[in-house]
Amino acid sequence: MLTTYSHIAGTFILLTVAPVCAADSPVPATRPLGALLGESTLAFTGWPTARGTDGPCGKAVGYWQVRQVLKGDKGLKDKVVPIYGQAPPDRGAHTTLLFLKGRADCPEFVAQQDPAAEALRRSIQEPDECHQQLEVVQRVLGGLATDCDVDDDCEAFSLHPNACERPHPYAKRAKTATPPYWEALAARARQACGSDWSKQPACAPVVMPAHCHEHRCVEGPPLGKLPRWTHGTLVESCAPTDAPAISVVVHPQGAGFPSINVNWWRKERPQRGEGGTYELVGGPAYNEGFGASYCPMAQSCQPLRSMHLRLELGADGKGELKIEGETLSGEKLDAKVPAEFGPAQRVFCG
Repeated sequence: MLTTYSHIAGTFILLTVAPVCAADSPVPATRPLGALLGESTLAFTGWPTARGTDGPCGKAVGYWQVRQVLKGDKGLKDKVVPIYGQAPPDRGAHTTLLFLKGRADCPEFVAQQDPAAEALRRSIQEPDECHQQLEVVQRVLGGLATDCDVDDDCEAFSLHPNACERPHPYAKRAKTATPPYWEALAARARQACGSDWSKQPACAPVVMPAHCHEHRCVEGPPLGKLPRWTHGTLVESCAPTDAPAISVVVHPQGAGFPSINVNWWRKERPQRGEGGTYELVGGPAYNEGFGASYCPMAQSCQPLRSMHLRLELGADGKGELKIEGETLSGEKLDAKVPAEFGPAQRVFCG
C-alpha cells in the first residue's frame, strides 16, 4: 500500500491506493498512487458536469469540474476539463480523483479513485469510533457537487446522519449521488455518535433557500429577490474581548432580514452624542477591530470577506451610512441608507 498527503482546500487530505472492498467503495483502488502520478500529466479532484466545451480532438466522453489540482496546470482549478478516451466509470455528482495523460487540451482518462478510501477503511475497522465515521461523512458531504447554471439547479439539504445538522447548498442532482457505501457509513455514524448526539438540544428542521451565483450553488435567496435595505440602526454592544462596542445593523423597513451586521470595537468607533465621519475598510478580523456578517434570513448568516463602511453622523445621532461588502461566495452587497442610534440601553460587558 502506498500513501501520500496532499494539500487540498486548506487541509491535508490522505490519499491511498489500498484496495477497498467493493461493497464499501464505488472506485476500488488497484494501482499504486506513485505509478498513476508518474503515468499521468494531470491529476485532480472533481465531479462530472454537463457544462463544458470540447477540445481540438473532437467530441469528449465527458466534462469534469475541477476542484483541486494535484499534478499539472494549477490554473485549471474551478474550471471545466473535457475528458477523452475511456469514460470514467463513476459519473456520480460527487468528488473523485482523476488521473489523465496526453495533450493538455485533450487529456485522456487513465484512472479514477475515491479520495476517501483510506478514511473509509479505518471507519470500517473501528466502527465504534465516532470521529472515524464523521471523517468519512464530512469528506463525502463536502465532496458533493455544487455547480449550477440557473437557480433551479440548486437546493439546500442535509444528508448528515445527525438530524440537527443544518442544510447546505448543493446541486440538486447531488441529492442522490452519495457513494454506494453511504447508507452503511451513516448507520455506523449514528451508532457510534448516538450517545453524544442524544445530549444535543432539541432542534427543528431549517428551511434554507439556495441560488446559483457564478456557476456555484450558495445559500439564501438571490439578492435581486430580497427586500431592499432602507435603514441602519446603531446600538451599544460588546466585543469578543468583552470590551464595549457598537453594533450596526442594516435592514429593510419593518423587517429583520436580510441584514448586514457590523460589530465595531476599535477605538475610532461612533459614540452616542458625538458627530463625525467614521470609516472601516478591509477584511473583518479580530485585530482589525470589527466583525461583519450578512444574513439573508433567520438562521443563515455568513461572515463577509471584505467591507467598506462609511458613516456620517450628526451630534443628534442621525446620519447616512454606506456599506459595500463581498460575501464568501463572491456576491456584492451595496447599501446606502439613513442611519441613527436606537434607544439607549445599558449593556454590561465582561
